[in-house]
Amino acid sequence: MKKIKEEFEGLDKKEKQKMAKGGEIPSHLTIGQLTSGINGYPTPYVGDLVYGFYSFEEAQDFAKENNGEVIQAHQRDGWHVWEDKGNQYEPFDIHKMIDDGRQSVIHIDADDYKAIKEKDYDRMAYLDGYDSFKDYVESFGFDIKDKEDVEKAKEQLEDYFKGYEEGYNIRDNVNEYIEQTFDSDELMEYSYDTHNYVVGVRLEPYYFNN
Repeated sequence: MKKIKEEFEGLDKKEKQKMAKGGEIPSHLTIGQLTSGINGYPTPYVGDLVYGFYSFEEAQDFAKENNGEVIQAHQRDGWHVWEDKGNQYEPFDIHKMIDDGRQSVIHIDADDYKAIKEKDYDRMAYLDGYDSFKDYVESFGFDIKDKEDVEKAKEQLEDYFKGYEEGYNIRDNVNEYIEQTFDSDELMEYSYDTHNYVVGVRLEPYYFNN
C-alpha cells in the first residue's frame, strides 16, 4: 500500500486527474455512490464518493485535483450506497466519538504494551492510576505482606488489562472490556455497531462515466 501511495503522489496533477477520471484510482481507494436520503435507497443520487484515504491531507489534495469536496459519509451494514452527511473539515477525533458516560480512551504506547505483556505490575498499576503496585494492593484493603493477597491483586490487575493493544483503546467501562483499538486518535473511517462512517471526497454525478 505504501508503494501505491508513493507512485500516486509521484504523478503530476494532469496525470492524477486522468487516473481518477478513468476510474483508475489507487487500489487503496474505493468508489461508491452517494445519496442524500437517510434510508439507504439509491435515490436521490447526488454524486460519486471516493474513500479510503490515508490522511485528511490526501483527501483534500484529491478533492482539489478533481473539483470535489471533502465530506463525511455514512452507511449502515447491508446498504449499497452512502448517505452524504455534508462537508467535513477535519479527521474524526476518537475522543469526540465516545460516550463519556460509558466509554473512555486509553492510549497504550509501545513501552506500556511491553509492560503489560511482561507483567510489570508497577507500570500496570501506574497506568491504572496508582503510584505503585503497593498502592494498588493496599487500595483494595489487601495486605502487601500476605502472599495470597498479593497474588489476588496481580490477578485483578492482569484481568483489567486483558484485551488491551498498542494504540488508542476504547474501553467500555460498564461491561469492562475493550471495544476497539485504533492506531491513531485521528481517523479517516470507523465503524460502530451497524454504522460505518468515512471521510471521503464527493465528486459530481457520473464523474467516472464522463
